Amino acid sequence: MLPDPLPLLQRLKGWRLAALFSVVVVVVVELIVSVMGLLLKGTVPWDYLFTGFVTAVLVAPPTLSMLGYLLDLLARQQQDLLARNLSNVEGQLKTALQAAQMGNWELDFATGTLHYDADMLVTLDIPLDSPPVDLQQWLAVIHPDDLPEFMAGYAETAKPGGPPFSVEYRVMIQGGNWRWIHSRGMVVERDAAGNPLRSVGISININERKENEAELSQYRHQLEEVVQKRTSDLREAHRKLLDTQFAMNSVGIGIRWSDMKTKRLIDVNSFAAEMLGYTRDEMLQLQVMDIYPPDAMDESEQAVRTIREKGWCKLETRNRTKGGALIPVEVTLYYVSAEDGLPPRLISFVRDITDRKQTEAALIATKEAAEAANVAKSAFLANMSHEIRTPLNAITGMAHIIRRTGLPPEQLARLEKIESAGHHLLEIVNAVLELSKIEAGKFSTVESRVVPGDIVANVTSLLQDRASAKHIRLFGDAQPIAEPLLGDATRLQQALLNYVANAVKFTDQGVVIVRAQVVEDAKTRALIRFEVEDSGIGIDPEVAGRLFSAFEQADNSTTRKYGGTGLGLAITRKLAEMMGGEAGMSSTPGVGSLFWFTAWLKKDVGASVALPNVSLESPDDVLRRDFAGRCVLLVEDEPMNREVATGLLKSAGLCVEVAGDGREAVQKAGAGRFDLILMDIQMPHLDGLAATRQIRAQGVVDTPIVAMTANAFAEDKANCLKAGMNDFLAKPSPPGLLFSTVLKALRQADGVH
Repeated sequence: MLPDPLPLLQRLKGWRLAALFSVVVVVVVELIVSVMGLLLKGTVPWDYLFTGFVTAVLVAPPTLSMLGYLLDLLARQQQDLLARNLSNVEGQLKTALQAAQMGNWELDFATGTLHYDADMLVTLDIPLDSPPVDLQQWLAVIHPDDLPEFMAGYAETAKPGGPPFSVEYRVMIQGGNWRWIHSRGMVVERDAAGNPLRSVGISININERKENEAELSQYRHQLEEVVQKRTSDLREAHRKLLDTQFAMNSVGIGIRWSDMKTKRLIDVNSFAAEMLGYTRDEMLQLQVMDIYPPDAMDESEQAVRTIREKGWCKLETRNRTKGGALIPVEVTLYYVSAEDGLPPRLISFVRDITDRKQTEAALIATKEAAEAANVAKSAFLANMSHEIRTPLNAITGMAHIIRRTGLPPEQLARLEKIESAGHHLLEIVNAVLELSKIEAGKFSTVESRVVPGDIVANVTSLLQDRASAKHIRLFGDAQPIAEPLLGDATRLQQALLNYVANAVKFTDQGVVIVRAQVVEDAKTRALIRFEVEDSGIGIDPEVAGRLFSAFEQADNSTTRKYGGTGLGLAITRKLAEMMGGEAGMSSTPGVGSLFWFTAWLKKDVGASVALPNVSLESPDDVLRRDFAGRCVLLVEDEPMNREVATGLLKSAGLCVEVAGDGREAVQKAGAGRFDLILMDIQMPHLDGLAATRQIRAQGVVDTPIVAMTANAFAEDKANCLKAGMNDFLAKPSPPGLLFSTVLKALRQADGVH
C-alpha cells in the first residue's frame, strides 16, 4: 500500500516545494511532448523537447500559485481540526481536574511568576479574595507550621537532577480557616548550567482526607485509650477477683459458677469445694442436682424463675456433702446472660449456716421458754389479782352497806379506818398490776377528748381534803387551750395524781401548785407539760436519779415515816413515754421539788369544744327513780361478793336474782326475762365467757351483759367483749362505779343516752 503523500507535502515548504513543483511540471511537459513526437513522427525530435521545456517553464508559476493556495487551504483546515481536538482534550482534562479537585500550575523560576488557571483556586475549594500571582504571595498564605517542609521540598526539586516536588500543606482561606492541599510538580526546563527555568505541576484538595485521617487518628487514639483502660480494668478486676476469692475463702463464702442449660458446674473456689468435702477437680465433675436434694432442687428451680425476672435471689436451703450429709446453707444467686460465646450462667455465693441455725434454734427455745414464763407470770398476776380483789371487794362493799344502815360515831370511825385500809390496799394492788402490765407490753391507751385544765381541776379536787387536813394550800394553774385535744385522759390524770399525791404526802407546810401548759404547738398535735411544784422536804441530788425506778424511794426513813411502794413515779414515767413524752424532776433539800412530765396530744381538727353534761344526781338516785323494779341476774360464785352485790343493787331499787355458776346462769337466762346480767368470769363448772356465748347462742341478744371480775388486765376486757359482753367492771369497784355502770347498761338497753 502506497504511503500517504500529504505529510510529505506538509513538510516541504517554501523554495523546496516550488523547485519540486517546477521539476515535476517540466518532466510532465517533456513526457507529453515526447509522446506526441512518437505518435506523429515515430521519433522524439530535439526541437519538440526544447519547445516543451520552454512551455513548462512559462506555465509553472501560475500553476504553482494555484497549488500553493490549495495547500494553504488544506493546512488551515488541518489546523482548525487540531485546534478543536486540542480544545476538546483541554476541556476534558479541565473537567477531570475539577472532578478530582485538582488544578494545574506553572512556575517561572527566573521571575517567580506563578501561572495557573483562574478556576484552580475554586477547584481546590480555596476562595481567596486576592489570588497570589507569584511564589512569594503563595508562600504568604501557607500555614507557618507547614512552610519549612514546603521550602525544603522546593529547594530539593530546584537542584540539578533533583526529585519531583511533592508536599502536603495548609493554605489560609477566608475567615481565617485552613485548607489542606497536596502539590506535585517537576522542573521541565533548565539552562545550560542545570539551573531550573520552568516547572509545572498539579495541586489536589486533600482537606476531606486530612479530616478523615484526623478523625480516624482521634478514634484510634480513643480506641487505644479504651483498650489501655480496658486492659487496666481487666488487670484490676482480675486482682480484685483474686482478692475477693481470697477474702471469701478466708471468711467462709463459697463461689460456684454453673451452666444454666446443662446445669454443670463450670468453676468453684476452694472454700466451696471444702465446704462439701470435695476437691475443686471433683466438684467440676458434678451437676447442680448432685449437690441439692430433691426438695431443695424444687426450691432452686423456683429461685431460678425469680432470678430471670429480678436478676438475683437469696434463699436458705440445704446442700449434700460428699459423705451424703445435708447441711443448711444460705445461697445468693445472680444471673449472667449469654455473651462472648459463653452460655447463660448462675453465680452462687454460698455460706454454711449450720452454726447460725443452731443459734436460732437455741434462741427460739429461749424465746418460747421466756414466753411460757411470761404466760405463767401473767397467769400468776391474774390469779393474785383475783384472789386479792375478791376479799377486798367484800371488805369495801360490806363497809359501804354497813355505813348506809347507820352507826354510832365510834363504830363509824372504826368503819372509816377499815374503808381507808381497804382502799390503800387496793391502790397498792392496782399500782403493782399497772406496772406489770406496762412492762409486759399489755398496757394500752384509749383515745378520748382531753382538756388539760379539767384534769388539773379534777386532781386538785380529789386531793383537796387531804391537803386541807395538813393545812397545805393546793391549787391549779392551767393555761387555756382553745383547740380540742385527743389523748388518754384517764392515764394523764393517773400520772398527774401520782405527782400531786406525793407532793401532798411529803409537804408539811406551804403550798403545792399544779400546772399545765403548751410547750410545743405543731400543726396536728401539741406537746403538753404537766408539773407539780411543792415546798416539801426536797430530795438529795445523789438519790434523785433513781427515783423513777420501780420500788425506789429517797431513803429508808421515808418508807417508815411516809409509807408507799415506790411505784408511782415509775408508772408516771412509763405512761409519759407511752404518750411520746418524758418525765423528770428538780429538787433542793429543805426547799422543795418540781416534778414534771410531757405528753403529745393530737389536735381534734374541725371539732368544737363542748361543755360536758354534768348531772348533779348520784347514779343510785337515778336508778331508784327511773329503773326501780328492773330485774338483774347476778352471776357470782363467791357467797360474800354475792351478798355485797345483792345488797348494793337492792339498795338502788333493783330486783336481783342470783346464779352460783355459769351453768345455772345459762339456764336462768334462757328461762326468764332479765333487764341486765352481771357476770363473774372465774366460776366452777362453766366460766363467765363460755356462759355468755351460750346465752347469746340461745337468742338472748338484746339483754346487756356486764363482766364483773377481779381480773383487771386489758386482754381480760378484750376477751369479755369478744365473747359477747357489753361492758367490763373490775372488782373491787366503788359502789358509785357499780351504780353508774348499771345505769349506763340499762339506758343503752332502753335506747337512752
